[in-house]
Amino acid sequence: MPAPAVAEVLQTTNGRTTTEVLNTAAGTAVGDTLVIVYASDFFALATMPEATSSAGTLSAVRTIDIGTNLGHIKTYTCAVTSGGSHTVTIPAHSGCDIFGVVLRLSTAATVDAHDGQIDPTESTTSHVAPSVTTTGADRLLVACWLGTNVNTGWSSPPYTAPGSMTDRAQPNSSPFSGLLVATQEIAAAGATGTRTATFFRDEAWGSISIALAGPATATALPPSRRQPLGALIQL
Repeated sequence: MPAPAVAEVLQTTNGRTTTEVLNTAAGTAVGDTLVIVYASDFFALATMPEATSSAGTLSAVRTIDIGTNLGHIKTYTCAVTSGGSHTVTIPAHSGCDIFGVVLRLSTAATVDAHDGQIDPTESTTSHVAPSVTTTGADRLLVACWLGTNVNTGWSSPPYTAPGSMTDRAQPNSSPFSGLLVATQEIAAAGATGTRTATFFRDEAWGSISIALAGPATATALPPSRRQPLGALIQL
């Protein structure tokens, strides 16, 4: 079974400080999966609200806290329960900058593994998403990074994604903070290895890695185990 495929990407507008509602396409189908990344760049994690969606109930995956007044990331999945366009609400957080990214996967998907890490020291441009260990082949690796507490402006997206990954979205708020979400299909089971995104200057950061599995595939019986149709009919 191939890794779950990304069918649609949504993101909040740059410099957003108020609640924003994102809308999936009309072709959103029952059984699709939403992967939601919601980040805030200030205040305390304890006062950060939860994202919501009309598509179904959100299941929290991984949350990281870089520190009070430094930034936080919450991640979720949501199994779509009815077809058609759906809303994803990225709520305001006390007036600070907020970021939201929604990946719509065109299949059911489950979380196989996840991890996160933080570095509040502002000592490097290399922001590392941790390795996770998958239990099977053909996974979709979703990684996100938040660079924060910058106070120096930029004119282009502040992150460069890892070379092996696809840059899916970079909502940001110059000169304060920026979020990167990237994906990669992983063929083999086991440790994915770390993924390093490059920020444009040394800043505090946090990251999350999530591996998602698609629906299980039924295993066909070998020829020696198959029964002819007549053998299954009892008179």
